Amino acid sequence: MKHIKRGAFSPNPLAKGVLLACIVLTGIIVQRYRQERPGPSAASSKPIASKPVDKAGAEAENAGASTTDRSSSVDAPHSAPRKLAQLGQLREVGADVYLSTAGLRYSPGSREGHRLKHVLLHTKDQPGRPGSHGVFLGGRDGALATVDAAYLIAKQGGDHTQVEQQGVRTVYTVDLGKAIGYVGGQIGKRREHPRVTHVRIVLEGTNVITAFPVSP
Repeated sequence: MKHIKRGAFSPNPLAKGVLLACIVLTGIIVQRYRQERPGPSAASSKPIASKPVDKAGAEAENAGASTTDRSSSVDAPHSAPRKLAQLGQLREVGADVYLSTAGLRYSPGSREGHRLKHVLLHTKDQPGRPGSHGVFLGGRDGALATVDAAYLIAKQGGDHTQVEQQGVRTVYTVDLGKAIGYVGGQIGKRREHPRVTHVRIVLEGTNVITAFPVSP
């Protein structure tokens, strides 16, 4: 029997050809698989459609937030229910009749021809006037805002308000807890115009008859 030396064996040429064909085919399949399969970077870089923004809705929401801030409660003395800066605004509700923010009505009447004109006499001192003359701080706007604030405090009642009924008229004397005016006239001049924290309001219902700073 003929002995074959180890390592001297040669594979059949046909088998060698089949093996080579398998190797080439496997390479082609792997290459195509890699080309068709998306890599992780491709998936992560795909743009995400953004949700359309309702510009008008966003503006309305911002406006609503601003409105809430502006109307938030009170900086006025003794917890009057609105900011002092918002009080005292007037709107015409009839022939020469004006309604304030707090619901007070200013109508024709008094020697000046209108209750509003009468109240505004108390925005300036009258040094030659006998007796005292209450003067509001802050001019016209300050006077009307202070009267509104005093009226709202008066409606709440409590220790800061004194009420007196004079027939159909109601007289409120309200302590606002801070200086809102001073004493003018001849008495005020002699006393060097002391500051006052009280307001007196005379009403018929919600109709203003007069209002002025006072030292109780």
